[in-house]
Amino acid sequence: IFDIRRYQDSLLRFAEKAHQRGVQIVLFTDQWLSPIARFARHVIAGRTAVPSAWDSSAALFVVAETLIGAVTRQLEAEGAKRIREMESLR
Repeated sequence: IFDIRRYQDSLLRFAEKAHQRGVQIVLFTDQWLSPIARFARHVIAGRTAVPSAWDSSAALFVVAETLIGAVTRQLEAEGAKRIREMESLR
């Protein structure tokens, strides 16, 4: 789950329900930590404050893409199969 400042109540409700069902949540959030952190198995926090009018989530996307690449390589054929299955749901 991605949740950065100006956190979304709907995501919090989703995370709470998922947690109650035993889902292990990986949260990508900002340095202030989304309220979802209390339900997350893993919290990856990154700096989003930049010298502009808007926060930037670019650093979090780089970390997420790096993590996805590493997990995909680790899972090899099984990972590729799962990705194909997920894409078939579109």
